[in-house]
Order: sequence, then structure tokens, then C-alpha cells
Amino acid sequence: MIEEDANRIARFESAVAAFNEHGVEAFLERATQDMHLATAAGFPGGGRFDGLGLVGQWLNEFVSHWAEVRYEYEDLRVEHGAVLHLCRWVVRAEGSHDEVSAEVFGCVRFRGELMSAMDLFWTEAEARRHAEKTA
Repeated sequence: MIEEDANRIARFESAVAAFNEHGVEAFLERATQDMHLATAAGFPGGGRFDGLGLVGQWLNEFVSHWAEVRYEYEDLRVEHGAVLHLCRWVVRAEGSHDEVSAEVFGCVRFRGELMSAMDLFWTEAEARRHAEKTA
């Protein structure tokens, strides 16, 4: 189980690095066709997106509003088969050197080598409950 957990974390880190270094399309190459993404409740412009096309559409729309977008994370761990983590969407507006961020907690699932679901929550407790419920 420990090796499987390490592989999930490595796949997650690879997907985030692809997004941060090469953008949405590189991130989506690491996802299943039926990828599911849900933002934290009330996240501006967010919601629930099912299918790679809708996930890609939302991500592309989100990043289009900013000069720079990064997804940062810490405290990676696997619970109930999901990669849980504290994460930040870090953005910078065009013409600005200042960054702002929104902190949320992620619950990411994989099917084989590919990411199949990414659910984001305002609290760690919500993310942990979701991981347990969807195990």
C-alpha cells in the first residue's frame, strides 16, 4: 500500500507541475476522459464539471482572467485512496507584480495512471469526509 500511495502522490505532483509549467492542456493529458472537477462551494465562477471537455473549458476560462496562475500545494497524504492536500490558487493580474491567493483543500482520485476526480473544499474536514465517502 505504501508504494501505491507514493505512486498516487507522484502522479499528482506530475499533473500539478505540468499545469504550472505548461498550462491547462498539459494538465489535462494526465486526466481521464470522464474527469470530474468540483470547486469549493461559492468559489467565483466555479461549480461542478464532469467530463474532460467541461473541466478543460472551466480551467481555460479561469486562467484567461489572469497574467499568471499557479496551483501550489503542501501536506500531501493519501487517505482512503485519495490524495489530500492543502492547496492555493495563486494568481497575478496583468500589469501587477502582486499575487493573491485562495486557499482550499483538495481531494484527488486516480484511475490507473490518470487523474479521475479533483474535488476542492474550504475546510480540511470537508475534504477528509469526501475522501471517506467516495472510497
